[in-house]
Amino acid sequence: MPITGVAATGAALAEAAVTVLDSEGNQVGSATADRNGTFFVQPADTARAPFVLVAVTADITLVGIAADARTRHVNITPLTNLVASLLSSTGDPLHLAADIVANHDVLTRSSLERARHQVAGLLKPLTDALLLDPTDLFDAPFKTDGRGTDRLLDSLNISISPTGSSANIEITIKEYLADTAQPTTLSFTNTSPPSAPSYTVAAADLIPDGLLEEISAPTKRCDRRACRGVLRDLRERGD
Repeated sequence: MPITGVAATGAALAEAAVTVLDSEGNQVGSATADRNGTFFVQPADTARAPFVLVAVTADITLVGIAADARTRHVNITPLTNLVASLLSSTGDPLHLAADIVANHDVLTRSSLERARHQVAGLLKPLTDALLLDPTDLFDAPFKTDGRGTDRLLDSLNISISPTGSSANIEITIKEYLADTAQPTTLSFTNTSPPSAPSYTVAAADLIPDGLLEEISAPTKRCDRRACRGVLRDLRERGD
């Protein structure tokens, strides 16, 4: 059965090479994402779930996950990459495929849900501010238009630094702040994510809703040069 999905960091991973690895570590499908980050891949009939999907561009590599063969939509984003880090024995998202080969029980529907719940908990103040349903962050279809889940992705910088046996992780919220204020940053390892982070986020301090759509549509009232400046400034926060 085919798998569709969106590969994006906020901005679409246009022309990303998407590959599918099955539970035996075999590459069982491949596709190229379109300019909107959307991809469609048909795993081989002999492919055995669970699946790890890897999207690669010139400078970005991200992992997405399908726990079983019933999964029909798989997003590949920094959020799904973080989930893969929490599931991986080393904290390296790209090591998850090898973990599954060694033990198929590493990735089950229940283990995937636990990891997603941890990530959703880390982002709760942000999803609350943006009025998003946390259950939509990982495998619900979305558009790379700067709205909804895409706006959330634009408002995050997630850094995963594997050290061999674990990974150091930082999540930084990109906000407009006073010159003396520091951005909200969560620092932890894949083996010890905080259970209830205490921070607040105001939606007005994030990238404006639909800014990417304003930039791409010259007939809109947004001054394109000014909009790009806002977007660049916010994306660079916390990098």
